Amino acid sequence: MPICSACGEKFPLQIYNDQGKRIQLNSRKYCLDCNPLGEHRYHNGKKVDLVLRDESGKRLLKSRKFQCTTCGRTRVLKTRNKECTTCSNKRRRTARRLDAVKQFGGKCILCGYDTCLSALAFHHRNAFEKGDALSCMWGWASDRIEKELNKCVLLCQNCHAEVHEGIRKI
Repeated sequence: MPICSACGEKFPLQIYNDQGKRIQLNSRKYCLDCNPLGEHRYHNGKKVDLVLRDESGKRLLKSRKFQCTTCGRTRVLKTRNKECTTCSNKRRRTARRLDAVKQFGGKCILCGYDTCLSALAFHHRNAFEKGDALSCMWGWASDRIEKELNKCVLLCQNCHAEVHEGIRKI
């Protein structure tokens, strides 16, 4: 029988609920008195009070609302992250794009423009080898992005438009 990390009492490896379904408890660190099913009172050995209850023990709120440290939007806490997923994805994609631009020298190969990251574009040398748009790929695996980047050159938006119109050649 496992021993509860909070109170030191032994608790069973399995229990049966009201419908007769067996619930395994062998991977738990805490007994059902210290950490009831469906609640998360402990995280990394520290007691956390995420659930508010009234005098009878009934839940008042399922979770608390927090404010994202980056954008300031209020959100319901589903994880212990201080940043919302929208902001963390945007930060990660921007970092990947910045790394790719640095890998290509950080400037347009035709005119040398390097002022604004948003004004730089990846141009496929051969349009028939183009897999997917790079703008959609920044959230994908690094090796898949690398394969697509090997088919590209870095151009500013003006030079990119001129290449597509046939005014300039690479």
